[in-house]
Amino acid sequence: MNNSEGKVLRTFIAIELDKEIQSALLSAIKILKEKDDKVRWAKPSGIHLTLKFLGKIKSEFIPEIESVLKKTTKTHTPFSLYIKRIGTFPLRSHKPRIIWAGIEENEYLVSLHEELDKNLIKLGFPGEKRKFHPHLTLGRIKSYLRIDKLLSKISKYQEFEFGKKTVSKIVLYESILKPSGAKYTKIIEQELA
Repeated sequence: MNNSEGKVLRTFIAIELDKEIQSALLSAIKILKEKDDKVRWAKPSGIHLTLKFLGKIKSEFIPEIESVLKKTTKTHTPFSLYIKRIGTFPLRSHKPRIIWAGIEENEYLVSLHEELDKNLIKLGFPGEKRKFHPHLTLGRIKSYLRIDKLLSKISKYQEFEFGKKTVSKIVLYESILKPSGAKYTKIIEQELA
């Protein structure tokens, strides 16, 4: 971290996906994607499960965040997540903004998220006001041209299973926004107990 002392970083904490899950999500994106659609599709290598968006922080603050990650992961053992179905936010809207792949309800994930949030509040980060809806963002809709066709394709993925992910660590990422899309760089990886 020496070269970024004094920098302001845009950061978030997430669970990274295995190559097999990324590949399955890429296959779905290829089917959903239209040649001239107005959707900014995620790059599979950048798809992750966000636990907490931290926003802009000073690089000097990273050791404190690392201690929160250590404290949080110390009480959580590895667990499995099942990635299944594709949907949109807002739910049941004819003008959705986000296309997502879902995460099957999981008490271990919710517990990890709640403890992380609680520990980050102690550092001065605002607590989550909305219920945690774990998901993987696949695309952001920029226009509703041919939206019915897209929603029809998405409806075919209501029961689709993308696979199982064993969660054994959480990652602090830096997000660098570029015209071609965000670039994510790992800052800290912290293993679960």
